[in-house]
Amino acid sequence: MVVYDDTAENKIAIFDKGIDRMAVIGEHMDFDQSHFVQFNHRSGDVLLPKVDFQEPLKVEIEHFIDCIQNGTACITGIEHAKKVVGILAGHE
Repeated sequence: MVVYDDTAENKIAIFDKGIDRMAVIGEHMDFDQSHFVQFNHRSGDVLLPKVDFQEPLKVEIEHFIDCIQNGTACITGIEHAKKVVGILAGHE
């Protein structure tokens, strides 16, 4: 299970949670017989990956200024804009 919380310090938390089918001890350890199915509820570790968070609008404005002042090619140029408009219009 993955939880994303934009307001938390650790924005992403990955929980090792789940339900596993358990074999019933018997001659063939048969998983296929539904009347013998048992489940094991698993709740394990929590992983908090380090995410280098940057404010999206600030990054966008910095890139825009870089394009104007230094002539840097825009990440989302005219070809990208055409694709986006085409997708929104239902042509691609």
